[in-house]
Amino acid sequence: MTRLPTGDDLKRLPLNAAIVYAARCARRVEDLIQTSPSFPEADEWRSVVADTIDAAVNFAAGEELAADALTELEERVVQVVVVASEAGSTREATQTDRQAAFAVNAAYALVHTVSLAVSAQTAASKTNEANKALLSAVTTVEAAVAANPKVRHLADRDWKKLSRMRTGAFPSLGKPINAGCDGPLGPVHGTQRTGSSAPTPARQQTAHQVEPGPENQNVPEQGPAVEAQGRTLQEERNQLEKDRARLANEWARLKECRTQLNEKQRQFREMVKEFKQTFRTASDLRETPSEGRQTPEEAEEVEIQPSLDG
Repeated sequence: MTRLPTGDDLKRLPLNAAIVYAARCARRVEDLIQTSPSFPEADEWRSVVADTIDAAVNFAAGEELAADALTELEERVVQVVVVASEAGSTREATQTDRQAAFAVNAAYALVHTVSLAVSAQTAASKTNEANKALLSAVTTVEAAVAANPKVRHLADRDWKKLSRMRTGAFPSLGKPINAGCDGPLGPVHGTQRTGSSAPTPARQQTAHQVEPGPENQNVPEQGPAVEAQGRTLQEERNQLEKDRARLANEWARLKECRTQLNEKQRQFREMVKEFKQTFRTASDLRETPSEGRQTPEEAEEVEIQPSLDG
């Protein structure tokens, strides 16, 4: 099974290159977000995911990303990923629904990668923030691979090309990189889109071979190759299950954070309500003199009266 780079491996790249690596993987699975009974709002979600990937690609290409625009994008993605994660983990969810949930999660990890890369440029500990950005990029790729295992080989191709490019050094952003099909990494989906059923030239040639000739004498030797492919597929399945379990834990943590945030907001509203009530009570006490107690004006009148009598 193709080994994907870890966070430590990605330190060979500047942050822009890491963002490109993650964004292209997220792009490869965005079309998996399809409308279904579990995902009736898939079209809207796909639009949010597309906006997220576009923002990451443009940022890596050198365009400025305003802080308020990044914050708004993060909020939109979080709303989508919470709903998609819940819908994708139910018993009624289909395999297509789960793939869509992973694709949405890839976009969430991607926007987090960009956010950390931006904050790393002004952080007191630039390296620490940059390390977090790399780990988030790894999560993006893992989510994309969980959505479609075929992404693994394309991601490995991008990683190898980026490793050979001289675009800067970690933890800086590095040089701008074009992540599109017309950039140095080539087509996002390879020579043909991932999952396409169109036959490759090799398949077409096999289909037209009618008579066994000398070139076919090595057919019996394909047995070990087929067994090796089977072992590779099994390893990929095992890794996919591990990735899904890890992402499920991430989703559970995200839901818990959302619950805690809601509780904090409720407590804050209660505190504001109590403060307002206390403020009104204090105001009433200042405006209403206590019974039997002279106001400053009354005391002044008492002091002045004797002097007038004298």
